[in-house]
Amino acid sequence: MTKITRKNTAVVLIDHQVGLLTGVRDMTTQDLEHNVVHLAKAAKVLGIPVVVTNAATDFWGPTIPGVGRCGRRSGHFDADNHQLLG
Repeated sequence: MTKITRKNTAVVLIDHQVGLLTGVRDMTTQDLEHNVVHLAKAAKVLGIPVVVTNAATDFWGPTIPGVGRCGRRSGHFDADNHQLLG
């Protein structure tokens, strides 16, 4: 079994968009946003890569403010060719 380290681990935040926050029912949207943003910030401080994705931004809106700034690079991920485009 491989030990989990900063070099072989990432925090992946999928579809944490403003319009999707209201679908969570077990906490307030403010608590959810707070938790997600601080998880991303903690990962960045610890040197763990943060991958942020979103879909249908014209419908669900942008990524939660504060989350997108936690990554080192940003761009469009081409899932067909498995590469990040500038």
